[in-house]
Amino acid sequence: MLKLTMEKVRASSYEWKSNEMNLPNATIVHGYPPPPPKLTENELEIGRLEWNGTKVLYNNGYYSTSALKAMNVLRRYPPLGDKFENRLLVAQALEKASLRGEALSEYVSISQSDKLTAEQREVVAARIAQLRKQSGE
Repeated sequence: MLKLTMEKVRASSYEWKSNEMNLPNATIVHGYPPPPPKLTENELEIGRLEWNGTKVLYNNGYYSTSALKAMNVLRRYPPLGDKFENRLLVAQALEKASLRGEALSEYVSISQSDKLTAEQREVVAARIAQLRKQSGE
C-alpha cells in the first residue's frame, strides 16, 4: 500500500515548492538538473519488454505486483500509457488485487481520456458502475 501511495504522490500535479527558510547543508550542488532526454526507439523497446513482464505477472495471478510494476513502467515510459489496453490492465490488476478504490480511480482517470472509442468508453463505464455498486456508492 505504501508503494501504491508513493505512485499516487508522484502522479499528482502538485508542485513541491516550499516557502519555508531552508538552512544550507554542508554540501551544495549548483545549477539545475538537466531535463530528461527524449526516449529513443531503443529505450521504448526496453519499456515494451518490461511491459510484457508486467503482463506475465498479471497472467500468473500476481495482481498487486503487476499493478505496481505497470504503474512504474508507465511512469518511466509515458508513450506506453497512451494505449487503452495498457491502462486497462493496470485498473484490472488493481481490481483483482481487491484494491477497489484505487481501481475505481484508475477507471475514472481512463474515462477522462478524449482518445477513447465508444466501445472503450462503454467498457470503462460498466466497470465504474460495477465497482460503485460493490462499494455501496
